[in-house]
Amino acid sequence: MVARGDIRVRPTGAFLLFFIVFLFMGASARGEGLYARTDELICGNTKVQAFTTCPANASGYADCAEQHFVFTNQTTGFSARVQATSDPMVKRDTKGRETESLLWGLARSWMCVRGKTRFYVIVWYGSGGNCWDCEWEDVYDLEGRRVTSDKGTDTDEESARFVREWRSLGVPEPFSWDSRIPIQIYKKDRR
Repeated sequence: MVARGDIRVRPTGAFLLFFIVFLFMGASARGEGLYARTDELICGNTKVQAFTTCPANASGYADCAEQHFVFTNQTTGFSARVQATSDPMVKRDTKGRETESLLWGLARSWMCVRGKTRFYVIVWYGSGGNCWDCEWEDVYDLEGRRVTSDKGTDTDEESARFVREWRSLGVPEPFSWDSRIPIQIYKKDRR
């Protein structure tokens, strides 16, 4: 309730609804706002969903604000939420003020593979750049645990560790680009 002299004004439900719609229309007209996209992959008895939230005008390689996975065992109902391993990248205006926080790199493709004793989900990330750390891959078990990754393997020793871990899982290698399933991220993505 807002007091103005002797008059008391109480916002009505219609006023609040109008105000919210007005704000939304203003944000849309300026190209602001977010949209969410979901994709899924079935691996063994687990459904893996990728949730990606991007600005309405997103179209580039790293134009999204949030990305995570949900691993759901379809037999037991157990579910685990796992944050994507992309690092945040803050955009600033000319005065140094934060304008938005986007991810540096996104999960771009994935596949389900059978290892020695169990299934794994391999997720490939990319930032769109052409650098040693612009692409990486994570390997998850079906409970959503990241069992190995080559993110940040910038020394020969770290790279050798990743190769040993990868091979110990019994995951086949190498993979052709055609065997990777694109993760639907942007509004315009279609299969």
